[in-house]
Order: sequence, then structure tokens, then C-alpha cells
Amino acid sequence: MRIRAKNEVLFFEKATEIYIYFIIIVLSIFCYPSYSNITEWKFKLFFLSTVIYAAVLLIGNLELYLVGNKTDLLTGIKKLKQMPMVALGLYLLFCFVSFLLSEHKSLSFTGAGKFDGLASILLYVFAFAAIICFGRFKIEYAFSFIPVIFLNFILVIAQFFGGNPFGLYPEGMDYHDAFVLYSNEFLGTFGNVDILSAFLSMSIPLFTALAIRSEGKSRLLFFVSLFPASFMLFICKVYSGMVGTAAAIILLAFFIGEKKEFRSFMISLAIIVSAASFALFMLDIFSITASISVFILFIGLCFVKRFTRNVFLPLFLTASALSVIFFFLMILNSENSDSGRLRIWKDALRIFIEHPIFGSGPGTFIEEVSFQFERYSEELDIMIKSSIDCAHNVYLNILASTGIASLSAFVFFIISLIKGSHKSFLIFPIVSFLVCSFFSFVVCSVSAVFYIICGLAVCDKTIINQK
Repeated sequence: MRIRAKNEVLFFEKATEIYIYFIIIVLSIFCYPSYSNITEWKFKLFFLSTVIYAAVLLIGNLELYLVGNKTDLLTGIKKLKQMPMVALGLYLLFCFVSFLLSEHKSLSFTGAGKFDGLASILLYVFAFAAIICFGRFKIEYAFSFIPVIFLNFILVIAQFFGGNPFGLYPEGMDYHDAFVLYSNEFLGTFGNVDILSAFLSMSIPLFTALAIRSEGKSRLLFFVSLFPASFMLFICKVYSGMVGTAAAIILLAFFIGEKKEFRSFMISLAIIVSAASFALFMLDIFSITASISVFILFIGLCFVKRFTRNVFLPLFLTASALSVIFFFLMILNSENSDSGRLRIWKDALRIFIEHPIFGSGPGTFIEEVSFQFERYSEELDIMIKSSIDCAHNVYLNILASTGIASLSAFVFFIISLIKGSHKSFLIFPIVSFLVCSFFSFVVCSVSAVFYIICGLAVCDKTIINQK
């Protein structure tokens, strides 16, 4: 009977480990020296790294097969029978059909604007599947978020005070020229503040959960990392990231049992509030502090009595469901169509009505939207036009671009993932990202990290169940 060599097991795990570190660290901090095309270059890096990773897995399995050794391929494929993978596979299938039926096929593969076409979707699904096959959760992956946070913290501070490290802004411009000389806000190595905020909305719940779970130096490191991450979240002034983070932390509050865990949670909360207060002080904003106080009060109520889990959690979920219903009713009934995102959301629903089953094609929102924003710049004495390349709501974007079929599959993926991985602490950054996505847009630099976390959550859940 042949005993499996140790290096046969480690090769595929090691390749997957390197890929995970590369996506979390390198893709996040990689910043082509111009914010004007940062999304394009991050997409190219993501595409290239994932193709290389796939080639390494394929060649490695083929080499073992040719020399007569057993490979991990069949064992890994068996793991793909889990519901989240089935649901994501259906999502990919419907997106592929949408691509085939699209009137904008030449643009739909890479995606116009945000590079969110079929190619990106295919890479996300592959990364998720490969991690389920060959990955396993390691706390070191959480540590890999920390250098990204601190590097961006240094950059954000420098940019906030008028600096231009690495020449990221056009010559003669800085962060404070946003919406004056250019039409958006850019910070850190992610470019748009919405994207940075989405990354932070995953990092903060992750650090908080691990600060509660870990011991010794690891706990201290996660505590320390909470401050720069929370500070940047509020400096970004992106409410979607704040809402997503708050939702995940509120959810985390219901899973705290021991007094020791409660103390760690309150320390984490104190750090987050302190960082938020400091950021709001620098921004000269004080009105938001009232909402922070209400949030802290709600968290406190969760610990008044033991039965609060049975009372507040159903109320919280019911309120969330009603909010979703109210959200769509607000879009359909609003007459104030000139109000930014609301106008975009109404147009997204129009696109869906015109292409209800399979949408207009992955990444083609910019081709179907019926208007663009314009404003006159007195400083430049020109009219600045801003094209709209996404719905600023991931779910509406899926609905408009790939139709009700793919959105149903994606929702099925979310439900099966949360149901199957609720024992893993990785569920908190996942929930935060999903809530954040309801009000924002995402690109490969954060979506790739999200799908990696999802894959690791499935692996972590499998380990817990086996125990």
C-alpha cells in the first residue's frame, strides 16, 4: 500500500497559500502611479496572477499524474458539491448566458468602466472553488490585512494634509481638489474612497472578531490595527462602509458569551469609537456623533439580559428585511429623480425591466444607462461630465446587467454561505461586505478578497463540523 508523500499534500496548499497572500497584500497595495487608470491595472494584475495560479495547479496535478502519483484534483472536486459552490456555479452559468445574449458582447467580456465583466466573474468563481479544493484557514491570512491597513493609513494621513506620495494625483492636485478639479475622492492604494471603504468594512469586523478570539500578542496586534482601520473608514466619509461595519459588529454582539469575550468586545468598540471621534474632529464634523451614541446604546442594550438574543436579533433581522422592501418602494415611488444615487437606481430598474431574465450583459451598465451627470467648474471654466459605469448597488447592478436569473443564484449563494458558515468568525466580514455592497460598488481589488474570505469560511466551517 502506497503512503502518500508529504510534499504531495503541501504543494497544492502552498500554491494556494501564496495566491491568497498575493491577492490580499500585493493586489491591495499595488498602485499604478496614476489614479486615472488604477482599476484597469489592478484588474490586469488580478487576471495575470489568477491565470498563473491556475496554470501552477494544472501543471502540478499533471506532473504528479504522469509520474504515477495520486493528485489532489479528484479529492478537491468532491468538495465542490457543497451548496455555496453549486449556487455560485449557477450564477456563473447565468452570467455566461447573459454574455452570449448581450448586444454589447465586445465590451461584456472585460466589462466597460469597472472591469466587472464575465472575465472577472469567472476569476472570482475559480478563486472561490480553488480555495475550497486546496485551501484551509490560517490566522496568518488575517495578519496579512495588517500591513495593507498601516501602509494605507500612512498614505491617507499624508494625502489628507496635502501630500501626493508616489505621484498618485495629477501634478498640481491633491486630495482636497476632489469635486473641484476632478469628480471623485481618492485615497490610499485603492483609488476611489468607496473601494477603500469596502476593504475597511471587511477588515474592521475581522480584527474585532479575532481580538475577541485570540490570545496574547495576536490579540494586542488586532486591537492596535483597529484604530488606523476605523480612522480611515470615517475619513473616507462613505456611509455604506460605516453601515456595513456597524451591521457586522451588531451581529457579532449576539455571539458573545463569556465575560472575557465581552471585555474584549467593549475594548474593540472603544477603539473604534475613539478612532471615529478623531477622524470626525479632523473633518470638523460633529453631527454624526449623535448616531454613534445611538449605536453604542443599542450595543449596550444587547447585554442587559440574557434573553436579548431572542428579542433583539429577530427585531434586527425584521428591520433589515423591511428596509430592503422600503428601499425598492422608495426607488419606484420617488419623484425626486435628480438626487444622485436614487436617479441611478431608478435607471437600473428601467434596464432590468427592458432585460428582465438575463440583463444587458456583464459589465455593460455604462452602455445602457440613459444619462450622465454634469456640473460647471468655475475654477476650470468648463463643464465636467461624469459617466455612470455602475448602479452603485451591487445587487441592482447584477439585476440590470445579468438579470433576475443570476441575482437569484447570487442570493442563493449568500444564503447557503451564511447558513453553512455561521460557525466561522469569517461570517462577520462577509456580512459587512454584503451590507456595504447594498449602497456602493466594488471592483476586483476588493471583490477578489471577498471571494477568498468566502472560500476560507467554507473551509473553516468544514473543519468545525469535523471536530
